[in-house]
Amino acid sequence: MPEQNDKRERIIREIIKVLPDVAKALKEAVAAHGSLGLPPGCHVTTAEMRVLIHLAEYGAQTMTELAQGMKMTRASATSLVRPLVALGLVRRWQDPQDGRVVHVELTERAKEAADKVISGLREEIEAVLARVEDDKCAIFLECLERFARSAGAGQGSRVEVNR
Repeated sequence: MPEQNDKRERIIREIIKVLPDVAKALKEAVAAHGSLGLPPGCHVTTAEMRVLIHLAEYGAQTMTELAQGMKMTRASATSLVRPLVALGLVRRWQDPQDGRVVHVELTERAKEAADKVISGLREEIEAVLARVEDDKCAIFLECLERFARSAGAGQGSRVEVNR
């Protein structure tokens, strides 16, 4: 058992060392693959970028669906969407049949930018994962999802992977 504990401790230390590099690489990848065409001084937070990517992947949704898909409260989703509407990246409207229901979708400009970001990230991820067996990729995804959940981050809609 001591040998297994030493191995686990080494893995934990290495993960702690590499996490800041992963975060930096993701931030740089998002910046490199897409400009949202915002005026100088305007920016989108990481949480707001998650909303944009979620809407790009799943299309127009009600605020309730968006909140559920992103694993957050409706109030949190609303607070993330509000500045995106002000920046002209998200369109929000009330359901004509039921005024209590609010729909959101990306504007055309935001769709194009989000598609560029997602496409660039997909290429980078595919290049890295091309060297890894499918079963190990599935384990990696499961570990990332568990880590995100335990760290309190929303994970969006869960992707099922067959092993």
